[in-house]
Amino acid sequence: MAAVAVLIVIAIAGIVLGLRKTGPATVAAGTDSTQAGALAPTAAAPADDSSPGELVFAPGSDQLSPAASAKIALLAERAKKEGRTVIVRTKLEANAQRAQSMDLAKRRAFNVRGALTGGGVSLGVMKIEVTELPAGLVTPKMAQLVEVDLR
Repeated sequence: MAAVAVLIVIAIAGIVLGLRKTGPATVAAGTDSTQAGALAPTAAAPADDSSPGELVFAPGSDQLSPAASAKIALLAERAKKEGRTVIVRTKLEANAQRAQSMDLAKRRAFNVRGALTGGGVSLGVMKIEVTELPAGLVTPKMAQLVEVDLR
């Protein structure tokens, strides 16, 4: 199972490196909705009582809530000020909806990355990790989270 997680991280790293070569116009033309609605409130956003590095998304949504956007602004400022590396992590469950879950996890991670770059964090100091866990190991709360870790 760890091998699957490593392959996913490698694939996403390749995507990120490919985007760095082609520039941000490629992202804006794709399915990434960072520019269109990153700051738009989410109708069914859950109450956010999570830690500062945890961003809570509404079920099935890739849109950042106002609370998540505020957290990202603070994290971006801290990352720039302290010269830290930023790791954006998300988890998904290996189940029958794997393709849809992977797509949603990627869109969420890319929206968080877009908000961080909008806050002045360089793509060169960011890393995205998508981890796929066996069925039953991802709680409903974990499925709605994207973690941002400053190292």
